[in-house]
Amino acid sequence: MKRKLMTMVATTCLSLTGVFGQTVQAGAFPAASCQPGYFQVGARLCMSGTRGPNSFEGAMAFCQDSKSRVADYSDWFYRITRFGGALPVGFWIGTHTADNRALFINRSDIGDFDGETSRFDSRFFVCAHDDNF
Repeated sequence: MKRKLMTMVATTCLSLTGVFGQTVQAGAFPAASCQPGYFQVGARLCMSGTRGPNSFEGAMAFCQDSKSRVADYSDWFYRITRFGGALPVGFWIGTHTADNRALFINRSDIGDFDGETSRFDSRFFVCAHDDNF
């Protein structure tokens, strides 16, 4: 009986059932579940196609309407360094920096691609969400 119980506990610890019914191996995460209109980037990030143009606040509101955010510096860094491609120079990157100022992608240098501009400018953007939408 003791051996059977130990085997049952070991099996349960090695294979867990996730919230949405996926089988998850111990130490692993289930793949992201992207909203319609988003594509998966890595295990936990989803990004939309190009949106806009819009002001920074308009872009934020647009993304929030779909339970996401304007893709930020970390989202773009992860996407480009892990999967390649080019940075979309001129696009908004999420967040405010100062009174009436926000970040945008000002050059294609992956080591330093953020610049600051007026949040009233009209720019293209991409929305992003993690798998907890």
